[in-house]
Amino acid sequence: MATKVQHFSANGPGRLQSSSDPESFALRLEDGYARIEEAIVRGVDIRAWEDFWLQLLDEYEDVCDGLRLEAA
Repeated sequence: MATKVQHFSANGPGRLQSSSDPESFALRLEDGYARIEEAIVRGVDIRAWEDFWLQLLDEYEDVCDGLRLEAA
């Protein structure tokens, strides 16, 4: 029996998050990680979720790096 994969939604082309608020990214990353862990336990194919989560992590790192540069 095939399991339907739930996809996280992206906010427009290119970037996944329009906000540059690191707290918003952190909350989304925590939520996404918890959902991925739950899906693994249920045996759901999480490859698309992982890809999206990694993109979001890259953006979070970019935002944090930018804020560090601005503060310097």
